[in-house]
Amino acid sequence: MVDSIRLLALKVVPKEEYPNNTFFVFKIPALTLANIAYVPVRLPIIRKGTQRPTDRRRLREIAQYISRKDAMFPNTIIVNFVSDVKVTKLEEFPDLFWLDIPMSENSAVILDGQHRLLGIEESNIDINILITAFLGVSHDKEAAIFRDINFYQRKVNKSLMYDLFHVAKDAGYPLMRALDLTERLNEDGPLSGLIKLTGIGPGVVTQTIFVETLQSFLEDGSIFRETEYTQEDSLERQTEVIKDYFESLRGHYRNAWEFPRDYILLKTQGIYALLMLLQNILYYFLNEKNRCIPKVRDFEAFTVRLSNAVSFSSEDYGDAYLGSGGQKRLHRLIYEVAFQK
Repeated sequence: MVDSIRLLALKVVPKEEYPNNTFFVFKIPALTLANIAYVPVRLPIIRKGTQRPTDRRRLREIAQYISRKDAMFPNTIIVNFVSDVKVTKLEEFPDLFWLDIPMSENSAVILDGQHRLLGIEESNIDINILITAFLGVSHDKEAAIFRDINFYQRKVNKSLMYDLFHVAKDAGYPLMRALDLTERLNEDGPLSGLIKLTGIGPGVVTQTIFVETLQSFLEDGSIFRETEYTQEDSLERQTEVIKDYFESLRGHYRNAWEFPRDYILLKTQGIYALLMLLQNILYYFLNEKNRCIPKVRDFEAFTVRLSNAVSFSSEDYGDAYLGSGGQKRLHRLIYEVAFQK
């Protein structure tokens, strides 16, 4: 490894009266930064770092994204260089400087953007990235920078982000088809107008839970990749079987449709559990009923059993099945009811 790398950087002083907040912006090959980067994870026992633990699933998702030809990250990764960086001013350009950055291990502390950098490293595909660099700031200043980025800048609504994927039309098949299905389900049928397609406004349940759960129907080896659901009219077939299922449910849970806020059936935990149960039922018809695609009447045996045992009322189920763990427990409960002998 070379001793140092010279990069041209733009100096930014947000407020002239507070020069201690100065930082530099420049581009660097991602894998070059990864070789000297350090992510200070903050753990409950060793409370010294600033970063949350690394999410391996996010790393895989980013690594897959990087393999695309148009992959890019126009937002900056924020770094504090703790080794001595030589700063040389360009006399003819008052805001431009040469930075000579030592290529030594753990000399770059990642303050924000760890998953982007580690995801690129996992892909082993080098791309140029933008860096916002602080030079030698203290640990308490590092903590303040991370806090200000993640506390004062509000996170974008996830349903809105999925809606923008639909507009851009540049996601892979499982996500794009899940978006198409969700939009179709909201247009007509038993779920018409009940889905908040951007996470706000009219509707009862967010687009996010439909999109994220339906993707599990669409991945390689999953139910909607079976021959019966991949014909030329696959979108219509997939949409109709989901509609028929919820039509059967609506016939037994009229109150949940009339007063949805009094029931969890049309809330996140209910939708997740019911969609996962639908996947179980579709596999049953595939394996036990001659690869049949069920209609409303075919779902009745399952939805009748369910309605006789599970009310989905908020009073009875509201607090017991929150979070991803609660959603999975609710799915297990209704599966045992629906498939009871």
